[in-house]
Amino acid sequence: MARTFLSKGHRVYILDINEPELDYTVNTHLKQFHPRIASSLRNLRDVDDIRKSVDSAAKFLGGRIDLVVNNVCIALVHAFENVMLN
Repeated sequence: MARTFLSKGHRVYILDINEPELDYTVNTHLKQFHPRIASSLRNLRDVDDIRKSVDSAAKFLGGRIDLVVNNVCIALVHAFENVMLN
């Protein structure tokens, strides 16, 4: 999703609680889009972190946030042959 917005010329600010994943996403997977991408490590279960996130994103995005996407998921990867179908 971020890549789609970035490829259309938009700026994107990514938040994540998982530092290795955030680092890989921003500095490897989406590296070609620098400087239109920024990020911060945040815990969105913490109200103070949410406030910091909004402030950081707004500053990067020129004082205005046009769209917020909350894409929460946990990926558990298993070999297909080890998955039990009930």
